[in-house]
Amino acid sequence: MRGSALRLALLLLYIVTVTVTRQIFQHAEWNRVPGNPGVKIRLTKKGINHVKTVGVRLLNEQISQLSGYSTQFVISQPGIEGFVNLNNVRVLQYNPPQVSVVNFLPPRYVVFGLENMDISLNGAFYGNGGPFQVEGFVDGSIVGMTVALTAEFASTDDGLMRVQVPNCSTIISRSHFNINPQGPMGPVVKTLEPKLSGHILYRLFYGLINEGIRHRIPGMFCKKLKHLIEDNSPRLFKKLVRTDFEEHFQDFGLIDSPVIKKFVKDFVKGMYIDNKHIEDPIVTNEYFETHQKGEIRYNSNNEPTPFYPKPMYTDAESDRMLYFYGSDFLFNSLLYHAYQTNKLSIKLDKNNLSEKYRGFVATTCNSGALARDFTSSICVGKLIPAIAEAYPNTTTSFVLLPHGLPDFQFNGDAGAIKLSTRILTYVDDHGHAKQIMVSSAEGQADVLLAAQNGRLGGDLKLNRLAVRLHRSALPGMDPSSIEQLTPLAKTFIGPQLSQALKKGVPFPLKDSITFVEPQLKTRDGYIELATDFVLNENALRKKIRETFADIDI
Repeated sequence: MRGSALRLALLLLYIVTVTVTRQIFQHAEWNRVPGNPGVKIRLTKKGINHVKTVGVRLLNEQISQLSGYSTQFVISQPGIEGFVNLNNVRVLQYNPPQVSVVNFLPPRYVVFGLENMDISLNGAFYGNGGPFQVEGFVDGSIVGMTVALTAEFASTDDGLMRVQVPNCSTIISRSHFNINPQGPMGPVVKTLEPKLSGHILYRLFYGLINEGIRHRIPGMFCKKLKHLIEDNSPRLFKKLVRTDFEEHFQDFGLIDSPVIKKFVKDFVKGMYIDNKHIEDPIVTNEYFETHQKGEIRYNSNNEPTPFYPKPMYTDAESDRMLYFYGSDFLFNSLLYHAYQTNKLSIKLDKNNLSEKYRGFVATTCNSGALARDFTSSICVGKLIPAIAEAYPNTTTSFVLLPHGLPDFQFNGDAGAIKLSTRILTYVDDHGHAKQIMVSSAEGQADVLLAAQNGRLGGDLKLNRLAVRLHRSALPGMDPSSIEQLTPLAKTFIGPQLSQALKKGVPFPLKDSITFVEPQLKTRDGYIELATDFVLNENALRKKIRETFADIDI
């Protein structure tokens, strides 16, 4: 008895497993070899020079306004051990760098340099060293300061981007700071200064203050530039690692059909792109390029995609500032997971069609419809007379189920989706949904992608569609009449889905950059989006201001 119960439990478990996960026959064209990216993003010399130009200008704004900062440093020499506090340091005059440069350095570095900056500043000080304890004011300048910085980029085990600044150095042409003692000891020090100035400890004490400031100010530049790059660059890369699509399809104003609205809403629910980095970036003398996973899937499905991107043979293009390359793996991974989670089915009936198309599912056409109004005058009973004869004055419903996994390929100037669909036809037989036909549709939908108005969208058109009858419960059914169902797709489903596709999704990094004259091209197995861009100065200015806030130099 226990053995029978166990066998029954195992049988039920098997049935549930088969039901939950669709069985997929492997496509002959699937790439089973991992290692290729589904997405490449390339920043060129032209692009990074624009970032550098804007960044340096905003950095100059911030440096010229620095004030109210403090620091402390230790002085240690034979005969003098102590410290110096600098308070309320502010910039009096700032001459921006005469030259600023940025270069790519293979295999994984970016080098940044600022040459010949001049800074005049003042502040208050308190020094304590051996026999000397004095406070007062200090003013002076650093002339001809040059900063050189190297940033290193590498992917992490969890697919993010790590950015480190292993080296930052400064060179100063000359500097000098005047010490102006104040406070109770100020007059005494000033009176004794001619005598003390010859004292080796006095000269050493004031020399150490000068030397400390000389090193602290350049050190501040390196520290803050390092912080700006190491903290903010990974955040920018992280925005590209995952994008959720559902939020971009909240407005269905372009779609007037309730059934298509529901289909699109269900289709995008939980959809996201997994764009983790699969290897370290490629750095050449002309560009910086990341290689990313490029897999579109759903939150509700953890099943791995059973195939991988094919190689994208991209040219060494660098005329534009930024390039995005997307493999057909983007679309095929989406179709796979949509198929596995049952997001490709559509049910059409009188309750979910708009008024314009509701008459189509009737078995008897509306005789009062205007002759020129094709969508109102046509009905399924007119297209397939056997339905009208067997079930007059009622309505039909259709369930469209994918029969096999759709396949997407870039073909010429557009993308093409090969479709195979089962069409189950029901009739309302006195309140009971009765199945009367099973047919299939084989065809191809062409997808023409476009980049415009800050979004990546497209247009969908059913290029060819062949409908075939498999079985029917209708007497005298002419198998060839089933071909009349083609208008159901070409005049209703196709155009409505096309409206949703035209809405598209915003360009990447829309909060950080604005694309300028983007151009979208279809290549062999991938698409290429090439664009120039304008940096969002307000966003970058905010980051620089935050970096220099509460500065500790």
